[in-house]
Amino acid sequence: MTGSERRKKITELLGSSREALSGRSLASKLNVSRQVIVQDIALLRAEGQNVVSTNTGYMLIKSKNAVRVFKAVHKEEEVGDELKLIVDLGGIVRDVFVSHRVYGTVRAELNIGSRMDIEKFLSDIMSGKSSLLMNITSGYHYHTVEANSEELLDIIQDKLKERGYLAPLQDYEPVDFKKNRDAGVSCGAEKAKEEESASEAETRKKVRILGAGVATMDIYPDKKRMYPGGNEYNVVCNAALLGAEAGFIGVFGNDLAGEILEKTLRDLNVDITKCRHEKGSSGYSLVKLKDDGDRIFLAWNQEGVTDLHPVKFTDDEVEYVKSFNVITTGRVADVTPETIRRLHEEHGIDICYDFHSAFTGEDIEKIAPHIKYGFFSCSHLDEEAIRELLKDAVDRGCLVAVGTRGCDPIIAYDGEEYYIHEVEKREAKDALGAGDSFIGAFLTEYLSCPEGNPGAGNERMDSRNRIKRALKAAADHAATVVLKEGSIGMGYDYDPPSFSEVINK
Repeated sequence: MTGSERRKKITELLGSSREALSGRSLASKLNVSRQVIVQDIALLRAEGQNVVSTNTGYMLIKSKNAVRVFKAVHKEEEVGDELKLIVDLGGIVRDVFVSHRVYGTVRAELNIGSRMDIEKFLSDIMSGKSSLLMNITSGYHYHTVEANSEELLDIIQDKLKERGYLAPLQDYEPVDFKKNRDAGVSCGAEKAKEEESASEAETRKKVRILGAGVATMDIYPDKKRMYPGGNEYNVVCNAALLGAEAGFIGVFGNDLAGEILEKTLRDLNVDITKCRHEKGSSGYSLVKLKDDGDRIFLAWNQEGVTDLHPVKFTDDEVEYVKSFNVITTGRVADVTPETIRRLHEEHGIDICYDFHSAFTGEDIEKIAPHIKYGFFSCSHLDEEAIRELLKDAVDRGCLVAVGTRGCDPIIAYDGEEYYIHEVEKREAKDALGAGDSFIGAFLTEYLSCPEGNPGAGNERMDSRNRIKRALKAAADHAATVVLKEGSIGMGYDYDPPSFSEVINK
């Protein structure tokens, strides 16, 4: 019996049974292992079969009700409000699932149809039996929702959008979601916009983003926790989480921190084939969080392996860099202005540069002519000064310059227009890495958007839309990052007296 024949038989058995059938009974009937049945059930769901799990087994729901998948993002404390909104309008939340870069699609059955179901679900979560699935994907998740009609699902969708819970679609959504894309799943309310978005999704490009910089361990002594990080490290990790093909070129120390930093990139499928290993200390910083989630850097080492053995960009490394759409680096990455000039002028490489907040006029003069995307931390400047700064960078050669300033509106400039994007204010748990996540999301969205057709006379409009969409996607993503601890949300316990066991000194 082939796999497709077996799955057809499973559908027949479930469809003809008035009771739930356990995975063990199905495995026995079909003479296969229970694991094979689990895999077959997952494939049937991907094909659109409404197979649900109960405490006694699997059931095939043959309801004629309308079903739609919604993509959502919100805070942990808003879970109850989201679920109540859906069930109060007559919807049944069949499941929750996430699309993870490493783990793939991870799903959990819910079958929540009342406020009593919600109370039980929240009680189980609060009891510590398990944590929310959405936490592994920065708050992004999906719900399969069933209702009596498409009209009712339209109302639920509109209300979720009004509440700010709907998340924008990207080109890497799981197959379950794409099957419903034409059924009104996207955030746009108008059918014309949905059709345009679906058509555009077919032309979106897969982008490759490379980071060159320092891999750093951010250590929180008072919390006894440590988190992999580093500016360009964070950028490519976030780009990978958002579906880009990411790479990192840097140096790992021969200590526990170096092992963790390397493993984290591997787990996220970030390419590290050109990274090197050297004897010495990994980069690290000692961090303390303030009450508002902002961070204070207490100390950091300046003699780590990257400082002592910086990337030289040999001929072989340059050829590797050319295989990416853009290389992102920055002020603390130990990549000199002369190296940036060489990569741009001699090799035609597109460069993104993070000037951070301690930039000087000389930095802009030397670097802006050789980069395509420039990012500045501008919380210390007023709006007029930011506009002058961005204009100076673009006038010198930068294609798009962006100034971020915490919770205040983002300002961008492309040589023809200033763009202002309001930032969603959230109570930050940890602001570390928010700027890096913004850059990773901006590049991923901007580079994956289809470019304008020069012959159609609409390339200027396309350029404007690409920038606006990239600013929104970046701001939305950064707003989720500040809700988790560490720059990418992956942390490890740390015992301060055992510092030498983590970092070579």
